[in-house]
Amino acid sequence: MDRSELLAKIDDSRKSFFALLDRLTAEQMLSTTLPNGWTIKDMLAHLAAWENRAAYLYEMLATGKEPQGESDFNAFNARVYSECKDLGLEFVLEDEKKAFARLRGVAATAPEEALFNPAHFAWTQGDAFEKIIGYNTYGHYEEHFEDVRRAVGGQ
Repeated sequence: MDRSELLAKIDDSRKSFFALLDRLTAEQMLSTTLPNGWTIKDMLAHLAAWENRAAYLYEMLATGKEPQGESDFNAFNARVYSECKDLGLEFVLEDEKKAFARLRGVAATAPEEALFNPAHFAWTQGDAFEKIIGYNTYGHYEEHFEDVRRAVGGQ
């Protein structure tokens, strides 16, 4: 994969995912419950947290610093849910857009070596950083797509 393919994959998957979400009203985003018990709003806060986490990881690694924070995904998800469940929908929507822009900015501007060389950052243990970006964009949208599609139903 190269940068243009990475950006296309990110953008195409986001467009598809958000086209589905755009079929929901604000009320539905706050009241539709997904199989894990979250609302659509909660899932968007979850996406934002992971997008911000991935951007943070790159920023730390690019400056030679060791990233801090939880390594347990379930604990991270539980903390994000607890911190964000009472936030307003407009705030969460705006926060997710900013988080996405931050991570997409990494994909668009980071040196090719830092994105695509699996050995560039020892912390990634042999994975190219573009995989972390993928897990937290197109991979994450795919992970939640079916649940959202079922929630949207016949909309």
